[in-house]
Amino acid sequence: MNLKIAFGSVFLYVLLLTSCKNDMAEVNAFFEKSSVQKEVATQVMLTYSDSGYVQAIINSDLMERNLENKEESLTFPTGIKIDFFDKLGNPTSWLTANKAVRNEKLNQVIARDSVVLIWSSGQVLKTNELRWNEKEGNVFTDKFLSFKKPNGDIIYGYGFSTNEGMTRFEILQGEGLLEFEQFEEDFK
Repeated sequence: MNLKIAFGSVFLYVLLLTSCKNDMAEVNAFFEKSSVQKEVATQVMLTYSDSGYVQAIINSDLMERNLENKEESLTFPTGIKIDFFDKLGNPTSWLTANKAVRNEKLNQVIARDSVVLIWSSGQVLKTNELRWNEKEGNVFTDKFLSFKKPNGDIIYGYGFSTNEGMTRFEILQGEGLLEFEQFEEDFK
């Protein structure tokens, strides 16, 4: 009986070894270079730091790396959330968008579609496109925007620029209704 089991085991082992052959031509045909154009990652968290300080953390449910297009090599088709920090590690602002692209050639993250930027001070910027230039350390747009102050005043305009710490900003071609006392206070 033991001889039959041993013979059966050897026969099964030999059968498995001979049946597991891969023709490399078939494998290469299956994975043609043109069919592998991007890498996909889910539940992504990217940390940007400079001189040991965390500047920003990017979170996204889906990130795709395009291996063919080096300019827009990282895309976030399902949206993005960026937390910005000061040098002490305190959060200073938060950015969300429905889509985003990281242009590696320009070192820019371009947030698009329902972009919202919120400062820890309570200010809120809404626009359809906002760019973060990692190299120069600024955030800007030339698109239409609304900027809401903590007191409820809203400024509309085209064009916006701020430093990466978002401690000072400029709205180009702006208009809106502001309380005069608050307006004077803001410029002191």
